[in-house]
Amino acid sequence: MSHHEKPPVLQAPPPVAIGFDSKPVTIFSAPRKFDTATILIVTFCYAATFGFLIAIGIPKLEVSAAILYVTIVAACQPVLFRGKMPRVASVVGGVIASFVVFVMMLFFNWDHVEPAVFTLVLPTLIGGGIFGYLAGALVGGVFLVTHYWREYLESRKKKVVDDDSEFIMEDDNVETETSKLR
Repeated sequence: MSHHEKPPVLQAPPPVAIGFDSKPVTIFSAPRKFDTATILIVTFCYAATFGFLIAIGIPKLEVSAAILYVTIVAACQPVLFRGKMPRVASVVGGVIASFVVFVMMLFFNWDHVEPAVFTLVLPTLIGGGIFGYLAGALVGGVFLVTHYWREYLESRKKKVVDDDSEFIMEDDNVETETSKLR
């Protein structure tokens, strides 16, 4: 292959649905842009998680490590692969987050580190990919709830607007009838 030729692009085979309608599936993940409502819901989820973990007695360093882990995975979803493969980005983000959390834990516990702890690096990174996938599903779940909450509020808002326009139309008809009497 010469240097002018493009390398072959690998494409995943189309999904096969046996006995089911093959509808397109929406994969929820952290979006590249989001509004104030999304920020508020995500902040609430962080606060609830942080508060719950502290309330059940988990030390603050471990809670901070867990929150940092999920944050790194969530940040990787819209950034890696331009947000087109959030599941793969979650696995890669989990590996990155595992390494960052591992180094953070070493930094804060350096006085108590045994040399054998460095044999845990490879299992930590492998487990990081698995837990990254799970953390990515958790992040996707938050944005799934946000999506349906927004749809609910918009349908409710539309119903209120439709109800108000009905009253306005009735008022217009009343005024028209009274103006006819004059």
